[in-house]
Amino acid sequence: MRVVVAKASRGEFRGPLFGDDEGVVLRSKAIEIPLMEKLQWIKELQPGLIPEKVEVFEDFGISQSFRRGATSMARVEVLTINT
Repeated sequence: MRVVVAKASRGEFRGPLFGDDEGVVLRSKAIEIPLMEKLQWIKELQPGLIPEKVEVFEDFGISQSFRRGATSMARVEVLTINT
């Protein structure tokens, strides 16, 4: 929901949830490395949140995590946002 609200605050009410400035859907590989870097940062910042034995760059990835039971693309159309 935070992404939807952030996009709406920029006047973006239609199009892909994860897209570029042109409204083109980002491929999963385009966000995989930044996401893995953020997970690694979280692991280092909050010991215990992600188990020490977990190798973020080896054990996680877009194809392993997000495609289990879900589609790899998410589109959202915000018609009305009540704040």
